[in-house]
Amino acid sequence: MNWEGVTGLTTINETHDAVKPVGFKRVEGGKQVYVGSVIPEM
Repeated sequence: MNWEGVTGLTTINETHDAVKPVGFKRVEGGKQVYVGSVIPEM
C-alpha cells in the first residue's frame, strides 16, 4: 500500500512496516550539504 503524505510517498509492506528512504545531510561551513539516502531493506 502506498500513502502520499507531507514528507512524500510512504510504502507500507505486508508486515505493516513503513518503507521509506532516509536522507542524510552534513554541515559544511555552516550550510547543510546533502550526502545521500538509504532505502531500508525489510
